[in-house]
Amino acid sequence: MGELVSKEGAFDLARWRRIVSRAAEIPCVHDAIVPFGFELLGEARYLRGRLGRFHVYLAVGDVDVEAATASVARSLVRLLGTEAPAFLATIEVMWGPSGRLYTGERPARRQICIWPVRGRTLLLPRWADYLAATPRALLGGKLYESPRVATDGHALRYVLQLGLIQEALFGKDVGGLPAASRRAVRTALRELEEVRGAPSPRQLGLFGDVVRPYAASIAAHLERPSPACRSTTVADIHGDDRLELLVSSSLRCALRAHVAASYAAYPCAAG
Repeated sequence: MGELVSKEGAFDLARWRRIVSRAAEIPCVHDAIVPFGFELLGEARYLRGRLGRFHVYLAVGDVDVEAATASVARSLVRLLGTEAPAFLATIEVMWGPSGRLYTGERPARRQICIWPVRGRTLLLPRWADYLAATPRALLGGKLYESPRVATDGHALRYVLQLGLIQEALFGKDVGGLPAASRRAVRTALRELEEVRGAPSPRQLGLFGDVVRPYAASIAAHLERPSPACRSTTVADIHGDDRLELLVSSSLRCALRAHVAASYAAYPCAAG
């Protein structure tokens, strides 16, 4: 990955975060985060793997969101051109429904996907709320990726990864995935890094046979009847829709704290 590889041979996550933060230093952008999801799995080995997608989330105030996102995209490309040109040569940058800035080779080996999230707010709590809402959203087909899983390998890869993230967040309460299922999902995640079209029937089957039933068990746990359980809606950070979140306020606060701490500590605290 060129200049974004650390001395230890892993992706230099700290430097990547700094570059994105600098690119997002415009008045209408109030926060920027770059989660992969594996921060919550607690395993540093993921930084040594083949990273194909880099998600960037921006908290954008009441402005022209498309223009603000495009401005950050252009700034990010300029910074990478100076600090990591070999990495930039493998990238295409995408944002919003149609924004696309090609750089280097085509087709690009990697994508930077920039997602604007409306509001003057910190994004890690909103990411935590979104993750807590994904089990119900997966069951109801409400996620931004839901209509695409059968035809888009990247969309399927994302929801399969959500299954592992949900296990990391809620496995202690509902039990973990069976070892064989977890191995199958991890194998599919590696395979889908290279898929640009539709996934195979075997890969798609993992959604219906593994991730969806597991999401059902987590949703049942989160939504068990309780006077403390509250219903609200949270942003789908990949689209304009709102997702229903039904959870107690104490669990919601605990999840927010855990997600923020895991993001800040990774990879130093990872095994």
